[in-house]
Formats: sequence, C-alpha cells, structure tokens
Amino acid sequence: MKVGKTRKRKKSDGEKNMFSGLLVCADCGSNLWYHFNQKNPSIEYFNCSGYNKGGRKICPSTHYIRLDFLEKVVLGEIRRLTKLAAKYESEFQKLVIGQSTKDAEHERIYGNRPQIHAGEKI
Repeated sequence: MKVGKTRKRKKSDGEKNMFSGLLVCADCGSNLWYHFNQKNPSIEYFNCSGYNKGGRKICPSTHYIRLDFLEKVVLGEIRRLTKLAAKYESEFQKLVIGQSTKDAEHERIYGNRPQIHAGEKI
C-alpha cells in the first residue's frame, strides 16, 4: 500500500479518522479523501481526490470505498497475519528482529532520515 501525503480531515465529532492520510488511488496516485454523508453522517467513506478536482478529472474513477467495509478488510488482514505469525512463530521472530536491527543501524548511521526502498516514490 502506498502512503499518501498527510492530510487529516476531522470528523463531525472533531476526531480524525485512522485511515486519513494513508490511502492513495491505485490509478492516479492522488490521496483518497475522507467524507461522510450529509443526510446520514454514520455513512463514512473515502474517494479519490483526483476524480473531480476543481472540475478537472485527473482520475477516471472515484475509487469510492466505505469506511465500514475498509475496517472489515483491514481487521480480516490483521487476523490472517496474526495466525500466520503464530503458525511460523520462530521465523516471524527472526524477521522482526532482523528488521529492527536494520532500522536501528540505519538510525545510528543516518539519524531520522527515512529509508527509501526499491520502487518507492520519494
């Protein structure tokens, strides 16, 4: 998953949605913006900010996704990965420890500058 520029719109209760600033469009790379239905604020969703940006259609699709569906998908993925980590616990521990060691070494050498991985946009 790509990480979008940090833009965190507050919900009507003043709280920020946990996915705000994290979701991007698979087609155009624009951030997905958080919205809620004006008539029924319990209906929350994200859609592509490039779809109708200032009358210009940067993206051919709205890439609309409801928040309740997104939460179910993410929770299902967390459960799947938790089971996988439990099944292969020793291998998982080695991977986590190895990555933690790499991160600590990078921070020691470069400070807090972010690591750029192959294929990642700057």
